[in-house]
Amino acid sequence: MDSDDTQAPEDDPQYEAERELRHLRATIASMREELERVSIDKDHAVQDAVSASQDEIRQLRDIAQQLRDRIDEVVIEKDHAVQDAVASANDEIRQLRDTAQQLRDALEAAGVDKQDSLQKVTSQYEDEIRQLKHTAQALRDELEYRNAEWQDKLQELERSGRDEVKQLHETIAALRDELEDAKNS
Repeated sequence: MDSDDTQAPEDDPQYEAERELRHLRATIASMREELERVSIDKDHAVQDAVSASQDEIRQLRDIAQQLRDRIDEVVIEKDHAVQDAVASANDEIRQLRDTAQQLRDALEAAGVDKQDSLQKVTSQYEDEIRQLKHTAQALRDELEYRNAEWQDKLQELERSGRDEVKQLHETIAALRDELEDAKNS
């Protein structure tokens, strides 16, 4: 045998090519694993961002609903207060009318100059009735004013909620774009 025919495996070109091929395949497999891991990490990050955004949107919706519910409660409370005040004023008016009638009856029975006395008493009670009616109207006006105020506040809260949701959607879109850019680069 010739010394040329017995080459060391390191000097054999075919052996070197196979060794380099094995090394390249191992490198490719390693890079694929790394790429898959990075892709999975990015997918998890996107899912986490979407989940967080959805949670925040849900919380904002819950807050808006709670505010609407509280506004409704306040409006109902105000309605009840006005109704109670009107009922109380109507009851007092009825009592005053009953009292006025009793006084009329007493004046007739006593034979007093009923016309003058009746006019004085009636005038007194009519003034008081006018004042009570004015008070009832003022309470109605106050209720309408506050109801309009609450409606304005509710609309402002809804508008603010919609603006926040829009901003959140824009943030999500921007994050998606960044993730897409990161995947593509």
